[in-house]
Amino acid sequence: MSFLKTIILGLAFSMITFPSVAASTYTLTHEQWSIPKDAVSILKMSGLKSVLIDFNKSSSSKLQIIYPGGDEGTLWASELQAWFVSFGVPARQIELRPGSRENNIIEMRVDRPLFGTISN
Repeated sequence: MSFLKTIILGLAFSMITFPSVAASTYTLTHEQWSIPKDAVSILKMSGLKSVLIDFNKSSSSKLQIIYPGGDEGTLWASELQAWFVSFGVPARQIELRPGSRENNIIEMRVDRPLFGTISN
C-alpha cells in the first residue's frame, strides 16, 4: 500500500467517533414522590435504587437531575439531590437542570465513562 493511501485511511479512521460515555435515564413521577419518605421508602421507588447502582459503577459518574421548572420543581429536585447525597453520591457529581419533558416527572440521567475507573 502506498504511503498516501496509508495516510488517507488513517485520516478516515480518525474521523470515526466512538462513544465515550454510557448514559442511562430513569424517571420519577410526582405521585411516587408524594409519599412520606425515609431511606427504605426512597429505595423502593421505581428507578432510584437503579440510579444508585448505575452511578456506583464508576467513580467518574455524573448524575443529572432534570426537573420541571418553577419553584415546586426546584424544591423537588433539591430534596431529591439531598437524598442522593445522603446515600453517598458526592454533591459535586450531581447537576440540577430544569427542563424535564413533563411537569410531573423528574428525569435522572447517569453518565459514566465507558472506559474508566471501576469503584467497589
